[in-house]
Amino acid sequence: MLEKLHLAHLTGTVTVHENRLCSDVVEFNRPRHSFGQMFFKPYESNKEFIFCARHTLHPLLLIGLGILDPIVAAILPTVVVAASVGFLLISDMNTCIGNEGSASWWSDMADEIFSRLCQAVINLVVLPIAALALATRGISTGLKAADIYDYDAPKEDMPQTTVLA
Repeated sequence: MLEKLHLAHLTGTVTVHENRLCSDVVEFNRPRHSFGQMFFKPYESNKEFIFCARHTLHPLLLIGLGILDPIVAAILPTVVVAASVGFLLISDMNTCIGNEGSASWWSDMADEIFSRLCQAVINLVVLPIAALALATRGISTGLKAADIYDYDAPKEDMPQTTVLA
């Protein structure tokens, strides 16, 4: 379960292969970004931008849900945890009767549901940093697309500007 929890939308440690409605197909195969790259490196693709935006905007939706209906914000985590516990109980019952395939499926579902809840909590905690990174990397991507500034360009190729006093 813990291997599914990440801060990859900030650290840049993933290659996004496919965006889906509620999750993405990613591969953890890249080194972490430095602090400057975390905030100013342009997005490499639309898929990477969507991946980062999803992890930034989902917590905003949860906050909005909590403001609009505080009862749901209190009940929703309880329902998710109860569903995970229920799935684990069903998995244990299947293990007791010898149905290992079904037990494994129910256990995987409980793991998936609970890990998504934990990921939502992590995303809520890092929301201010993620929102700042989304904005600054978006601006950097726009500047690169307009050929105004390229973060990845070698420093000697950058035009020199002079300040007139």
